[in-house]
Amino acid sequence: MMGNIVEIDEAYLGGKAENKHMKDRIKAKGVYEKTIALGILSRTSKKS
Repeated sequence: MMGNIVEIDEAYLGGKAENKHMKDRIKAKGVYEKTIALGILSRTSKKS
């Protein structure tokens, strides 16, 4: 089973309501609105 190497990485973008400006904090009330960013990269192996 010799295939390509696959790299996968994820990140969660966004923050806590307590770190936002007061006007945004009152609307959010502790809700975590995070966006998930997922990256997948397929690499070819370098065999001689």
